Amino acid sequence: KPGRAWMGVPLNAGDRALGVMSVSDFRPEVSYSSEQMQILAAIADQAASVLDKARLYRETEERARQLAVLNEVGTNLTSSLDLRTVLSTIVQKAIEILHAEAGSLLLVDEQTNELVFEVTFGPAAPDLRGQRLPFGAGIVGAVAKSRQPQIVNETESDSRFLRDVDKTTTFHSRAILAVPMIVKDRVTGVIELINKLEGERFTEEDQNLLTAFATNAAVAVENARLFTITDQALATRIDELSMLQEIDRQLNQSLELRTVLDLTLEWGLRLADATAGSVGIVDLGQNVVQILASRNYTYTPATLPIDQGLAGQVIKSGQAVLVNDVRQDSHYIAGSLTTRSQLSVPIQRGDRVIGVLNVE
Repeated sequence: KPGRAWMGVPLNAGDRALGVMSVSDFRPEVSYSSEQMQILAAIADQAASVLDKARLYRETEERARQLAVLNEVGTNLTSSLDLRTVLSTIVQKAIEILHAEAGSLLLVDEQTNELVFEVTFGPAAPDLRGQRLPFGAGIVGAVAKSRQPQIVNETESDSRFLRDVDKTTTFHSRAILAVPMIVKDRVTGVIELINKLEGERFTEEDQNLLTAFATNAAVAVENARLFTITDQALATRIDELSMLQEIDRQLNQSLELRTVLDLTLEWGLRLADATAGSVGIVDLGQNVVQILASRNYTYTPATLPIDQGLAGQVIKSGQAVLVNDVRQDSHYIAGSLTTRSQLSVPIQRGDRVIGVLNVE
């Protein structure tokens, strides 16, 4: 119950109000002045700053925990080719990290064009495992068809929601977050999480994080598919994928740029049986390629013009360049007098070339 005299000020952090700080007095002779209001506002600003820092600290801790779980999933992905084990781990960790009540992973059966519940966790898990949905049916089907993630925080108001599924399981799906699994421009499945705990709503940040899990799942499905092929003609390819997994495992152990680039170059030289090589990173600000790792060159410049050499061709086209006789190619910039052939491939993030790997 407020007193006879009352004043309140917002707890502002930047342009966002975190709450309100108020004081009141029941004595009839008490009244507040504008000076007291200013003092209360100053105290509130300090309190809001502390509260905001505490919030940021909690968010940082949560983000660190999420990244640790993603790294754990990535490690499991590169250390196991058992499809069900890897996919179960991915769904379990996604549920844990996003505080969901239940979750499923559905794979596309390309022969029947259906979505199959392969991995399920939660109260209705036994009833769902193995069930099939037509491609495009329901919210998860719409995600598979559109190739776009979906957040539905009120399923009852969404016409795509399959109410019959809940009826058969007696489980109430209040909210759904679903993201597609895509590999090589092909939808291989969908991961969905159901009902955030304590009635919270799924957010765009949750969607981005689950997309990272879906990427791991898509890779797991593709690796398992490739590694179950028994045709002896593909034995060499399987060995190459094993080596690529080892490369991925080693690269994931470090976030230090030069260490990662040195490992990349080392494996590139080994895979190509090459005698010299380099890795350059594009610096658009200086309009150069910075050479951050190199092996066995007579002379290695710190930078190269972004539009010169075979690396310049790769950056411009976004395509690999193979020259079997560099003496016949005017673009070649000599770094080793013994070089006769060079392979240069782009290092890409999305559609953008961010660097070049050269082996000679």
